[in-house]
This record gives sequence, structure tokens and C-alpha cells, in this order.
Amino acid sequence: MGVPRRRTAGALLLVLLVLVAAGACGPAAQGPPGPSPQAAGPPGALAYRIVEELSGDIGARVAGTPAERAAQATIVRELRDSGYAPVVQPFTRLHYKSGKTVSSANVVAVKPGSTTDEIVLGAHYDSVAAGAGALDNASGVGLALELARRLRGVATPCTVRFMFFGGEEAGLLGSQEVVETMSAGQRAATRVMIDLDSVAGGDELYVYGRPGDSWPRDALLTWARRLHVPLRASRLADELFAVDPRTIEASGFGAASDGSVFHLAGLPYAGIESAALDVGSGRDVGKLNTRREGRIWNTARDTLPHLERLYPGRVEAQLRALVLVLRAFLTGAAEQTTG
Repeated sequence: MGVPRRRTAGALLLVLLVLVAAGACGPAAQGPPGPSPQAAGPPGALAYRIVEELSGDIGARVAGTPAERAAQATIVRELRDSGYAPVVQPFTRLHYKSGKTVSSANVVAVKPGSTTDEIVLGAHYDSVAAGAGALDNASGVGLALELARRLRGVATPCTVRFMFFGGEEAGLLGSQEVVETMSAGQRAATRVMIDLDSVAGGDELYVYGRPGDSWPRDALLTWARRLHVPLRASRLADELFAVDPRTIEASGFGAASDGSVFHLAGLPYAGIESAALDVGSGRDVGKLNTRREGRIWNTARDTLPHLERLYPGRVEAQLRALVLVLRAFLTGAAEQTTG
């Protein structure tokens, strides 16, 4: 473990400003830690291992298949190893294109904070049949699982609800199940949903959010600047993900992820993605991952060996950077450790 950086008056002021923007979850309570989790290693290392396991050992994880259930079992195992009591929430819904029944499940683990106000940290664990779903979205799952381990027993101002969605590629099924079954109290307690989708492997790291309600995006950018992480805002992505997913096929404009479901329900959200949003045109605008190849997600190129061969070290470096930024955001702490 590294030595925490010294707090400064400016850092403390920044913490207060971020907490006020986040809905004033309150100061972090110093309660007793939970069960000691296994060490996460250097930032990004656990996340990278999960990418290797989900995309390499399991491979493509189509919704409703044994491979998706194997990914679900991996998530449950990792959460238990981190000291959580994960809950598997099965659901059955219709595929948005085929109309066939899809049986999947969401996996949920809760890290209590000093208040019951909640930050939802979400990532989908299914993939399309092409490729192995390394970027989309083993990277997001790995990032969320590492954050869950690092935060276990650490004081956080808000309760953090880790959600791993099934059936995203079949029509945002898992997130729809969550939002449609939320009570009024749960909606009121949700300060923000952070959507981790395709977070490592693309050219640049982007954060986007709900137009007109940008505090989550701005807070994440503030922490990124302090930690010297090249996280960028994207107005284009703000607009793309604000579109109703049901209109994308007809219009060609827009993009959809689990955060879109929370946005359409009127809940604040922020999405993080690795992409090349400054290239592309027509139906590809805002949907390319790299300038060199264009789209990687939903293609046969979405494998870890391919990403490492063409962009060596990129996945692990981006995961490390995002671990640092999101840990700072979720703890409201000015200091970061190096291990």
C-alpha cells in the first residue's frame, strides 16, 4: 500500500463542493470495517484479471446462455471474496429484436455508507456472439469488481449499490428490470447512476451525462484533473445517450447503454466509455472506439489478445486510471493510495 497524500485546504474545500453537488450524502462515518477482502493488488490489476477471465476463459456471453451464467457465477464469487453478500435477481423479458424470451439475472451487492443516499455503479456482463466481449463489457465488469473490493470496509459518504446487469445486448433488459421495479423511495435515494460500459481499449477516456444535470460528469472530471487522468467530456455523447433507445434503429442517431434507462426514468447518471468520439459520420458518429480500426465493440476484434497486440498496455493503463478516479469520487477523499 502506498502512503496517502497530504490533505491541503484546497483539497478539503474541493471535497465539500463535490459532496454538496452529489446531494450532500454527509461526512464519511468511521464505522468498523467489514470482513477483510483479499488484496486487490496495484490499481487496475484485479480489473484486468477479470477481463482475462470473462473474455478469455469464458468468451462470448450471449444473454440467456450458459456462458452468461458462467460470467454471473464469476461475479458472485468475486463479490463474496471481497466480503459482500451478493443477491442474484433472475428475470425473464423479451429480446428487443427477435421477440423471444430471454432468461437472465442481475447481480447486486451493497456497500453501506454513512447515509442511505445511494450511488449506483452499474456494468453489464453479457456480450454479443461476435468476439469475446473484452472491451464490451468485461472491462466495465472488472472495473466495478475492483472498486467493490477496494471500497469494502472503507468509509463512503453515500451507500454504493453495485449492479451487474444481464441481457444488456438483448435490449437493456437487466437495467429495465431494475428501473421498472424501483420503489418511489429507491428512486428518491438514488443520487446518480454511473454506467461503466466499454471503459478500456478505445483511444480516449470519455465521461458523459444527462443534459442539463451535469454535476456527476463535472465531479468526475474534477477528480480526473487532480489525479492527472486524461478523462474528457463529450457533448456529443451527452446527446447520443439522451435519445430514447427505441428510436435509434429508425433514425440512425443515438446510442444506448444501461445508463440510458436511468436517464429516461428521470434519474441523474454519468457514463464512462473508451472511444474515438471525434471521428466517424452518419450512423457511425460517436460509435467508434479507435481511429485505427473504427468499431471494436460488437465485432470479432473485441478480444483481449487483439487489443494487446495493437494497443499494448492500453487496457490495463485505462483501468488503473479509472480505479483512481472513481475511488476518489465514491469516497469523497482527496488522498489516493498506490496499492
